[in-house]
Amino acid sequence: MKVIGICMEEQKFQALGLEKLVNKRRCELKYIKLPSLKANGVPDNVDLVIHKSTDLLSDPQAYLPLNMDISCKPKFVDPFQYIVPILNRFQQYEVTSSCLLKGKMGNTAFVPSFCLFGEDMNKNQRAFELSGMKFPVLAKPLVAHGKHGAAHDMMLIFKDKDLSCVPIPSVLQNFENHDGFLLKAYVIGQHFHLVCRPSIRNLPDGDHEPISFCSHSVSKAGCRSNLNNDCDITTSMEPYHSAVAKTVECLRQHLHLDLFGVDLIVCSPSTSGDANRLAVIDVNIFPDYSCVPGFLFHLENLVRDKLDMPKLTCPDEMWP
Repeated sequence: MKVIGICMEEQKFQALGLEKLVNKRRCELKYIKLPSLKANGVPDNVDLVIHKSTDLLSDPQAYLPLNMDISCKPKFVDPFQYIVPILNRFQQYEVTSSCLLKGKMGNTAFVPSFCLFGEDMNKNQRAFELSGMKFPVLAKPLVAHGKHGAAHDMMLIFKDKDLSCVPIPSVLQNFENHDGFLLKAYVIGQHFHLVCRPSIRNLPDGDHEPISFCSHSVSKAGCRSNLNNDCDITTSMEPYHSAVAKTVECLRQHLHLDLFGVDLIVCSPSTSGDANRLAVIDVNIFPDYSCVPGFLFHLENLVRDKLDMPKLTCPDEMWP
């Protein structure tokens, strides 16, 4: 029998229905709940650990094998050494851009131009110019995760003199017009679920004042913001599904991650040169999978893949 430990905050554990896995007795797999990953805190009989890493990284006593040989027991989904760069937006954009280049995805997907914005304004100006960025730009917090929402506090900047308003440290990124909608891919190993969400409407060039906002207020399902389009989203995702699938698989292979989300936008036809290409604007670790049909089924098949076990063919096989 293979033993799988699950470690994450209770609220997320319950929201995803993971209690069902722990409570179900089967002969092949046994799921157990791990209270925390303290030093030497993983029982010797555990073969694989499923975890929400951003919760663990805030715990100074957490067991974080950052340089662990991924062939060692237990296996982690996902390995910490591949998670850490994603939690820093500048590093995330660097590694994501590199992955798309390695995968020869240039005609399909790209990361919009970006630069690091720190204490030295002269360095900031040089970085801005070297990156080839143009206004408007988005200023995003360097830290890409957090419980209290600061990671989602952003600012639209329309002119050079307002760069002095940018919080330090931040990452600046080109704002690409994308007709007011974004695509969110929820990745579970070789499976992904795609949804469409509202986003910032197309923005005109001009001498506008900076706009501060929380990304959750403009891109959550059902949200209404003065930055959104006036009408509801009616976009079909079907024309983009193949390109998203290629992009997701490229990122999965090169980022060495299996439980992550990707936010993508489709560049507006008015965007010269990049029309209809996908722009990857965010990667997040272990997103909220509550919108994914059959999440537990896909999670178990990921577990089985990692443990070299036969995959299930339908959800009914989980609950004999």
